[in-house]
Amino acid sequence: MKHNRDNTATIADTISTYADKAGAPPETLIYTGDFCQTVNVHAFGYGPDRWMEMEINDPDDLEDIAGYPVTWINIDGVCDVEIVKSICNTYNIHPMVQEDILHTGQRPKIEEFEDYVFCVLKMISYDPDEIQVSTEQISLILFKDTVISFQEKPGNTFDLIRNRLRSGKSKICNFGSDYLLYSLLDAIVDNYFLTLEEIGDQVDDMEEEMLNDPDGRTEQVYLLKRELLVLRRSIWPVREMINRLDKTESHLINDSLGIYLRDIYDHVVHAIDSVENLRDMMSGIIDSRLSSASYRMGEVMKVLTVISTIFIPLTFITGVYGMNFSFMPERDWKYGYIAAWVVMIGIAGAMLVFFRKRKWF
Repeated sequence: MKHNRDNTATIADTISTYADKAGAPPETLIYTGDFCQTVNVHAFGYGPDRWMEMEINDPDDLEDIAGYPVTWINIDGVCDVEIVKSICNTYNIHPMVQEDILHTGQRPKIEEFEDYVFCVLKMISYDPDEIQVSTEQISLILFKDTVISFQEKPGNTFDLIRNRLRSGKSKICNFGSDYLLYSLLDAIVDNYFLTLEEIGDQVDDMEEEMLNDPDGRTEQVYLLKRELLVLRRSIWPVREMINRLDKTESHLINDSLGIYLRDIYDHVVHAIDSVENLRDMMSGIIDSRLSSASYRMGEVMKVLTVISTIFIPLTFITGVYGMNFSFMPERDWKYGYIAAWVVMIGIAGAMLVFFRKRKWF
């Protein structure tokens, strides 16, 4: 099933879309994202000894893979509301779930229904040149023998799973749809560490540059700290979602899957700890920059204060002898001018020696 969209939504379009949805009645299907592309529907049918892969151009094509023990349907792009609605209606997915799929600002969560389990979480990528964390909403729906995944943007995070299915020898082929759901979740969480590694390398570079040039890349430091907040908001709720999935009593998830879900939980906790460590490092870099700036300002103020202090008595002397009184004996003295200079230079020199001995500069 393919549909071409040549236009890409702008930020203004996104704001307008959210404004349209605000106040709309429940079950109103509006895509609130800012990314439009060709919508592709790709299907996998597999079992222990066979598999099939095909592009879906019409909902009726899904019957061709209905005979396989497990079916995986991946919708790449959700900006076309009619396509998403058509797929969801084929599987009797509640309109409120359809609304959540199209409303891409969802917080990671899990919802259980009688015939399926609905999961939402974020796929994360990072552009080190732009210092920008990009998030993509991934919606996963687990049925007894089917998993449907909705990707907002194109990506290759699931390619490893596809290649394992194509080999026909993967462990996935010997388990049910719940294990496929676990595999997709595991691929998303593993991708977090790739993003964290990229950001960690950049934080290390900034920390090293800060030691050599405290004033360098100040704007980039604040930008990266802000993006780490975006990363934290995307990963933290996943821990709660995986924990609920592990403790669910849904008949769609086998008890034996618990050990695998707990492994993902540990990975998410590790990712959260890494985010917190990176945020602490960025806070340390910012504090060091502020301390360095304050220290340099203090040094400048110290020098200016010393100079001002030295010139105070000199200004007093020049002020006294700048008065226009008629009777000032020193003014008629032959060596008065030289003596004034000697006194002023002596006072300045004595003050400099005193300040230096006190290590004030």
